[in-house]
Amino acid sequence: MRAAWWRAGETAAPGGGAGLVGALVKRLLIRLVLVASIAPVILLGPALVRAPMNLLRELSVHRAIHRSSRPGRVRGLRVLHSNTEAVRLVWRRARRGRYPVEGYRVWRDGVVVGQTPGRSFALRLGASQVHVVGVAAVDVRGHVGPHTTLAIGVHLPPGSAGGSTAHRPASRSSSHSSSAAGSHSSSSGTPAPPRPPAVHTPPMPPAELAAERVTDTSATLSWQPGSATTGTLVGYMLYENGQPEEVVHGQSVTIALASARTYTFTVRTLDSGGYLSEPAPELTVVTTHTPPSTPEGLAASGVSEQSFTLTWSPSTPVSGEIVGYRVFRDGVAVSGRSSRNVTGYLFEGFELHAGRVRLQRRHGFARGALSDRGIGGRARRT
Repeated sequence: MRAAWWRAGETAAPGGGAGLVGALVKRLLIRLVLVASIAPVILLGPALVRAPMNLLRELSVHRAIHRSSRPGRVRGLRVLHSNTEAVRLVWRRARRGRYPVEGYRVWRDGVVVGQTPGRSFALRLGASQVHVVGVAAVDVRGHVGPHTTLAIGVHLPPGSAGGSTAHRPASRSSSHSSSAAGSHSSSSGTPAPPRPPAVHTPPMPPAELAAERVTDTSATLSWQPGSATTGTLVGYMLYENGQPEEVVHGQSVTIALASARTYTFTVRTLDSGGYLSEPAPELTVVTTHTPPSTPEGLAASGVSEQSFTLTWSPSTPVSGEIVGYRVFRDGVAVSGRSSRNVTGYLFEGFELHAGRVRLQRRHGFARGALSDRGIGGRARRT
């Protein structure tokens, strides 16, 4: 076969050595092309394998930070049965957040009265005729979900929708008095006809509901007074996003809110019989938001050809709470971190950023804290 190869070379180039050199150069070029096409795969093989794994890891961290850490809202809150001194509240299971739900916390008129692992609660009522009760889910880490409320002991005007309400049973003394009045007979011995039920005229609604001093975390509401047509005026039932919140004994109230949120409010006049007026026109309030402070002390350590570690000092929240730090590469978010350090991987020609931390091949960094409502300023390092 070797002799045949030489003969083929001589036949192709009878001029002697020139044909042989051309064939050798051709074979050498073919081998160089094959080596050049395979070399990147051999050299970058481990990096190419790690890249998809790193991307999946970063995306999973990004989703973990943006997933709601609090449990969901309690649904179906109602009074199962009641008497003059207590009510039995029941509700449906709340959706879990990042952690399992441990129990349910119960409020009465803004004060915590207990917590239960189940979905019912026996609640004692106070001397007041009207109460606002609330229930919220609590997870194993102590995160409290949004509360669902119920107004007990109130009466809405006919045909009016005013959130969740429940009537409170009349006291024994009033029931006894009603029975005695109903059994009254005339002096002639003929039973008197039953008295028609008294018609209760609902109170007049308040007017000119307005908001002032709206900040990241609070707002002050005020309104012009309503009036009671039957009985006396007791106060005003405040509604937030359609839910009864509290009875206000005055014409203004300052309420705690979350930042960067939109709320709707209204108020109803409450009289001594537990009757509510029609609502005042709804008012929309949008709270502001101040981003967290810029992280300080950004530093890189353990920098090698394939990886590095970044560390920084924690940011300070102004509104809400710090939930993590977002990682950027070339201005595009690639990760979110709940801790204050991150390990990245370097590839030839890549630029990597860490919440806003930026790492180029010249190692320039920028980072911003991620709060529950937005991103703060950037810290930089070269």
